[in-house]
Amino acid sequence: MKDNALLQIALICLSLSLLAFGGGKSLIPELHKEAVTELKWMNDERFVDLFAISQTAPGPSILFVSLIGYQAAGWAGFLIAALAVLLPEFILVYAISVTWAGIREKPISHIIAEGVAPVTLGLLLSGALVVAKGSIHGTGGAVVAIAAFLIFSLTKINPLLVMGIAALAGLMGWV
Repeated sequence: MKDNALLQIALICLSLSLLAFGGGKSLIPELHKEAVTELKWMNDERFVDLFAISQTAPGPSILFVSLIGYQAAGWAGFLIAALAVLLPEFILVYAISVTWAGIREKPISHIIAEGVAPVTLGLLLSGALVVAKGSIHGTGGAVVAIAAFLIFSLTKINPLLVMGIAALAGLMGWV
């Protein structure tokens, strides 16, 4: 069973590594579909918890997939997920940067960027929806999510302060 999970982790992460436009957050919808809906390695809440944990750690947000790998197959799953998602991405980014240097001043570069940008936005919004569905429970959670969105969009308040206040609200039983 574990060997099968390791192979599944490798295949999923290898394929997802090529979709990581916009960073690791753009992988959330497809990773959720695989890990929660199809393979049932975890439930929605656990998925969102792992995502939240990964966002508090330093380093690339794409390493979120290694926590999914760990959940599915322990430390071997963690390592395979990290390598499978980072290595192809590293090679692809290198190849694109070399190619891009040659076409940067050509009109085609602007056309490519204009086409990729909306897709990246769509992936990020879809990921936000997956996280929202798994993390907003009840009216209190919705109020905190909307308030955080407005605060982050309209002010320069430090996110750690907002997270601390939200944690206190949770401790008080308001969320």
